[in-house]
Amino acid sequence: MKNKILLFIFLGLTSHFSFSQCNNLFISEYIEGSSFNKSIEIYNPTGISIPGNAFAIRLYFNGNPAPTTIVITGTINPNSTYVISHSSASPAILALSNQTNAGISFNGNDAVELYAVFSSTAVDRIGVIGVDPGTEWNLNGVPSTLNHTLIRMPTIQQGNLVWTASCETE
Repeated sequence: MKNKILLFIFLGLTSHFSFSQCNNLFISEYIEGSSFNKSIEIYNPTGISIPGNAFAIRLYFNGNPAPTTIVITGTINPNSTYVISHSSASPAILALSNQTNAGISFNGNDAVELYAVFSSTAVDRIGVIGVDPGTEWNLNGVPSTLNHTLIRMPTIQQGNLVWTASCETE
């Protein structure tokens, strides 16, 4: 009986430790296209599967500091991507999507955040929460998020919460 209790405690601590190391998912691609062609791609650089419901996409529309939350479903496989797209996106986008949701309706001036539900912390962000930049977010005055796709550089291995400091280098 004592061995079973110790094994349970060990497995519980091991799974908690492993899971707590998984908050390094990040947004690897942002698609803001015409009409409903919107997607967020999340990359899991860890060697373990992540339960999707441990993370959410939070959207801050038009400078609103209160988010609209879309919980991720399914599993985010190790060393792979997971794509959430608007449910009315083009067939080509839908064919690459793991999850669809009509709430993925951001446009170029909305902040998008990857949020770890289990630890109540943001892990990555595009844009600035509570700020409405007008039509879109810019990179040194160059339009960047309206009808554009942003792809993270392959050297990036973690999310960043400071859009203004990282948008040009990532």
